[in-house]
Parts: sequence; structure tokens; C-alpha cells
Amino acid sequence: MRQVFLLLLLLLFCLPLGASQPDLFLSCDLLSLDGLWKETWNVRLEAQLALSDQFSLNLPLTLAAESTYAGSSYLEGGVFLAYRPFSRRSYLLISLVQAGYLESYLCEEEHQVLFLHEMGLGYRYAFPFGLQVDLRLTVRDPNGVFASEYEELASCFSAYEMVRLSLLVGWSFSVPSPLSKEG
Repeated sequence: MRQVFLLLLLLLFCLPLGASQPDLFLSCDLLSLDGLWKETWNVRLEAQLALSDQFSLNLPLTLAAESTYAGSSYLEGGVFLAYRPFSRRSYLLISLVQAGYLESYLCEEEHQVLFLHEMGLGYRYAFPFGLQVDLRLTVRDPNGVFASEYEELASCFSAYEMVRLSLLVGWSFSVPSPLSKEG
């Protein structure tokens, strides 16, 4: 596991070096606002670094909190790869590494680290001044490999969906690269 983490860390630092000016997209999922009137509150923040016209790395951070089920909470992060085979707007998303920390009194262990997997399809709308909106459909554990982990999460939260619709709203801006030939 340590070797995989070091390899992914190396990829994160080395891949953007070839880009003259990579784009950074910071966003928040607005569809998570429904947690204000439900028992389960999901907040998702995401940073996306464009490596090329076809590939980008996504770094999501998700917090799920339950108000009724003994105060269960879950913090999740990962590294995702977005692939744009046809245009810069539509993309396929797959998790390379995804892990979460679960704290719940309903589970066998009070604190657990869970390894998970997600895939998604998305479409990006670009507006002036860097404003961008992503509409994304995400399927958790599409091949059923991590079924026991997702069953554990479903038992700790009143609303933990395996298929999730997201509306990510944020801004995109260019990040100066130390290897750019400009200036």
C-alpha cells in the first residue's frame, strides 16, 4: 500500500510539469444542500488539475454527517482520473485511490478506514470569468468489489446512495508553471 501511495504522489507532482500552464478548477457540490432538511448531510469539495486537454486529476474531499443515527460521521478523500475522449466538456471519471475514515457507534469498531471505488460520467458548462458548472452522475462500487464496505456505510447513515447526482459549481484559473517558456 505504501508503494502505491508513493507512486501516486510521484504522478501528482511529475505529470503537470509538461503542461505550460495547467488549469485548476475548485468547486463545491450544490446538490449537497439537501442535507439541510434531511438526516444525512453530505458536503463535497473538489480540486481538479488539468494535465492536458484529455486528462485531469481530481482530488475530492467528502464529509458525511448523520444527525439521527448516533452522530455517525465519515470523511472521504481520493485521487480520481478524468478522461475526456471526445471533447473538453464531457468526461469519464474513475477513482485511482479512494479511502475514508468512518466514526460511528453503530459499527463493530468505533473507528474504521474504508477503501472504496467510484466511477462517473460528467458534462461541464463553461461561463465567462472562469465560472464552470459540472453535472455528474456517479456510481459507487460499480463492479461490487467493495460491497461489505458500502453495506457498512449504508448501515451507519439513513441516506447513503449508491448512485449520486452532483452539481459542482466553481471557478477555473490558470496556475503558473515553473517550466513555462513565457516570461
